[in-house]
Amino acid sequence: ATGGRFDRWSQYIDVLLDSYFIGVGWGQHQQYIESEFSLHNSLLQATVELGIIGAIVLILIWLLVARRGLQLSMDRQYSYAIYLTAFLSATVANSMFHNNLNFRTFWMTLGLIGALEIDHWEYYNKSGREYLEDN
Repeated sequence: ATGGRFDRWSQYIDVLLDSYFIGVGWGQHQQYIESEFSLHNSLLQATVELGIIGAIVLILIWLLVARRGLQLSMDRQYSYAIYLTAFLSATVANSMFHNNLNFRTFWMTLGLIGALEIDHWEYYNKSGREYLEDN
């Protein structure tokens, strides 16, 4: 049982086709088919609400943060970044059947990887030579 997800997804395709470029507006997707249920798919919801542009931005955020988390995990000082990246990957995979855009843990994980990035730059920019030698 899919809980009606596939039926809602097929109805939202019609909404997407009507407003595919800029979407219908954040939080407005339920009004277009008069449903009290959400899509339970973060990417599809972002595409319907924000259009193709919003979906591309969301995918880029996912990919860039995951890429940077993996890069940071290669540094001995930030080796634990792999756990954050793994959690982020699991959350993105889970978002295909749940709306994770409203999950605090998703945004906290993005923020933690961003904080590691800031710390990384501050650490290596104290001595530009160290940064150039390591990269």
